[in-house]
Amino acid sequence: MHDSDEPLERGFAPTIITDPELRARTKDSLRRVMESCGVFPGDPARTQELLGLIDTYQRFTCPARVDEESLLVGAIYGVVIFLHGVGILTGDYLELTAEQFERCLRTGRAAGPEGSVSARLLAELGRRLQGRCPPPEAWRRFVDTATRTYRAFPEKRARVVSGRTESWAEYERNRAHRIAIYPWVWLWVALDELSLPVLRPRDPRLAELLALTNRITYLRNDIVTLRRDVHDGLDNTVLHLEREHGCDRERALAIAKARTNDELRRFMVVAKEVAASPKEYPRAEEYLGFLGSLLAGNLLALEAFGRTQYVERDTLAS
Repeated sequence: MHDSDEPLERGFAPTIITDPELRARTKDSLRRVMESCGVFPGDPARTQELLGLIDTYQRFTCPARVDEESLLVGAIYGVVIFLHGVGILTGDYLELTAEQFERCLRTGRAAGPEGSVSARLLAELGRRLQGRCPPPEAWRRFVDTATRTYRAFPEKRARVVSGRTESWAEYERNRAHRIAIYPWVWLWVALDELSLPVLRPRDPRLAELLALTNRITYLRNDIVTLRRDVHDGLDNTVLHLEREHGCDRERALAIAKARTNDELRRFMVVAKEVAASPKEYPRAEEYLGFLGSLLAGNLLALEAFGRTQYVERDTLAS
């Protein structure tokens, strides 16, 4: 019998970027972008820390045939996400409205508060991504999901500042947009020509696979970052399970791990159905491979972060 605590993501084969020269060039290019956009000016320690986090995450979660410019585009979006996550506790980098966020990304021009680091980063990201001439549907979905993800950050900060705890139903509904899997997948659909979701944009099986990928990732993230979330006073799946079941933390963790594996089993069932219908789902193998690699890669990235202070505290917060 399979141990329910054993992460089933280990059954997937992750894509891992092993080329040290490619990673080094990307870090140098990203450093220059950060400098030009005013990220952590005069603070080389914080700059190096963020570069290391982005490199670790990308090492495990990008497609196999990634090129250098695509890797840099993904890295810029990674910086955006990390900085906005910092804003939940500090209030920094959340100056833009959702409408300004979307406008910066769509137009490739900085808009909103003068001197906004977020606006400059988004404009740089928009220019570079549009320069790749992405499929219109993938571009639209990336902008829409990235904007919705951004909207979740100031919403969560408002709750933290007010001290209001979300209900379990609210948390589950909102948590799906507080982790950047939806825009991350659509970013790589746009960059890497993962054509299946563009060919079948409203397919229920594909929608379920993406929703499962998102849910598995945030469940795993909540398990790994529990200690930090408790310290920072943030909501977490495990804490909600404690209240829902009236149990201790150890039991709540076991329930969260079991639910993660249940979702993974469902993912494998649906993925098998898609793979068994090549006429209905052309070129399914590359997209399914990416989602499976992303699940395993996120687990590896979280384990790597666990060897740093990432799981203890928000390492970028002052």
